[in-house]
Amino acid sequence: NKFNLINNLPRVEEMYNQGNALFFANMGHLDKPVNSSNWYGDTKAQLFSHSHMNEEQQYVDAFREAVGTGVMGRLLDVLEGKNYIVAPMGINGNAKALSGNPELARSVDVIPTTSLAEFYPQSVSSILDKQAMKGIFAHLNNRTTAESGLFGEHWSQAFVNAVDRRGILKTALDSVTLSQSYSGYAGGRLKMAAKILRSRESREVNRDAIYFTLGGHDTHFDTKE
Repeated sequence: NKFNLINNLPRVEEMYNQGNALFFANMGHLDKPVNSSNWYGDTKAQLFSHSHMNEEQQYVDAFREAVGTGVMGRLLDVLEGKNYIVAPMGINGNAKALSGNPELARSVDVIPTTSLAEFYPQSVSSILDKQAMKGIFAHLNNRTTAESGLFGEHWSQAFVNAVDRRGILKTALDSVTLSQSYSGYAGGRLKMAAKILRSRESREVNRDAIYFTLGGHDTHFDTKE
């Protein structure tokens, strides 16, 4: 009836003691009930691999009924089908959990914990400022001829869209003021998640799906003999 909690999560301990948080222990991925004599032949997943278990908990799709999608992405698919404006967000990286139906063509915004840097922030010369450089980049990626390659056109349009999207996100996130202080490895991620949530109205989003990871919770090292 006792277990240990990593010492840099005092807030989680406080929430648990207040009855506002739960722990799920000894949870794993199984395709079907198995025992020590038949698990090897009857189990599709790599039960003793950290990376495979990580993927399975992002998919939550043991029988691959929606191949290539993650549990959070499928939730957003349902909400989008009900006319919600949704936004998948990955802090410090993308994740399989955020992948939805590819036919919806919904991209994932990746936000670092340090917030977004301005696109091409420096000036090249006294007569060519950063705004002029943005125009040059847009011109370089503009339509060239009627015979322009399909893949080149697609790449250029994706580039221009990404630059515009980055500017919108940066403006929205930089305008957020938080009353709660955050520190440490976990705090940086939680702080960015809070800023994303607080900027929802300015981004005109109804629902966000935010994914980030916290490592170092296994017991490979520093275990008792």
